[in-house]
Amino acid sequence: MKIIELINECPIRTQEHLISLLKSAGVKATQATVSRDIKDLLLAKVMGPDGKFKYVRLLSENSSEGLLADEKQIKILKETVLNFCPVDNLLVVKCTVGGASAACRAFDCLKEGNMLGSIAGDDTILLIFNSNSEVCKFLVLMQELIGI
Repeated sequence: MKIIELINECPIRTQEHLISLLKSAGVKATQATVSRDIKDLLLAKVMGPDGKFKYVRLLSENSSEGLLADEKQIKILKETVLNFCPVDNLLVVKCTVGGASAACRAFDCLKEGNMLGSIAGDDTILLIFNSNSEVCKFLVLMQELIGI
């Protein structure tokens, strides 16, 4: 819980920074422990408005902590997604550098439309739908949710 508290208080850019803050708070942690905790807590690095990366929490669909999961996912999408390019039943999503993984997880958590799957690189995502019309429906939804 201390890790969640810390990432909500200030931008944490590295595991070393997080370990240092935990130590200052009286919590002993190793790099291996922090690495495992980052995975268990669904933390991801996304680029902030200042152009620097920081850890954020990707809440699971069933979480009741903090923001609602959908609100959190929408916030992440607003911060990372740059544009969409539909190609038949596929949708190519361009993201900020390093933001594709977090955005892809957010798309997966939203479970909107008939999305069959997703693949993320560093700054690009491929979303696969079961039809061209589902891509169109998804794009309308994205316009409503994130303005793109």
